[in-house]
Amino acid sequence: MGIAVGSWAAGLALASPLGPAGPPAVGTVISALTLVPLIALAVQGPPTRSARSRVVERSTASSTVMDEGDSHTTVV
Repeated sequence: MGIAVGSWAAGLALASPLGPAGPPAVGTVISALTLVPLIALAVQGPPTRSARSRVVERSTASSTVMDEGDSHTTVV
């Protein structure tokens, strides 16, 4: 879907007054837009310690099973 939309936008840009410079301009804009989520994550900063520990606690609780007769832990 993304390739089709990008090709369509580049075709429109090619038919515009930009002419042959249109498709590279569209590619530049699309490339710049891919940085938006990356910048948003960088501004947000790393997750807090409590958020990370909650994820670890949930995954550990759901994937660890203790056998009553055995002295070892089985990871499912």
